[in-house]
Amino acid sequence: MRRDAEVIYRGHCGKNSLAPQIWCFACGGIYVTCLAAAPGMAQLALTLYILAVLIGVFSLDALYRIIPLCHVVALAAIGAIALLQIDIREALVRLTGAFFTMAALALVRWSYARLRRRAGLGWGDVKLVGAGALWVDPIYLGPWLLLATLSAFASLAFLRWQGVTITRETSIPFGPHLACGLWIVWLAQISQF
Repeated sequence: MRRDAEVIYRGHCGKNSLAPQIWCFACGGIYVTCLAAAPGMAQLALTLYILAVLIGVFSLDALYRIIPLCHVVALAAIGAIALLQIDIREALVRLTGAFFTMAALALVRWSYARLRRRAGLGWGDVKLVGAGALWVDPIYLGPWLLLATLSAFASLAFLRWQGVTITRETSIPFGPHLACGLWIVWLAQISQF
């Protein structure tokens, strides 16, 4: 089953009409249509769109430890389009924040791999943070990563409570925690406007 998921979600979908890429583009089309038809619906469309993409990231990374590139691209593409609706200075701040946050996580990933001789953070996680950073104001980047980290620690505590031995080699997928954290900070951000 894992092999099937890897083939489907890494872009080798063949003639599968329910391919994630199609759904991502369909959701993007719905968003653009809502934006053109009724500008007041844009916030709702964005919220539903980000929810759909984050549910996909959450479930696939939790089940298969894969964050599909198509989900990350879909999140980044509509996030970039949404930046066109805000002030140019704020858009540049978000772009800069996304770049530096992604670069910082790539450095953390590289440093951990050099020190421990194994990957601790996947490239999918790094790309997800870069794409997600386009959606939120830079002041929410710290709380987002803090929420994700605390959620991951809670997962480890729950595993330990269930009797699983936690060692230095224990790994858990971080994408679901990033997805939940992004959803929470997105809701916090839109509730302030």
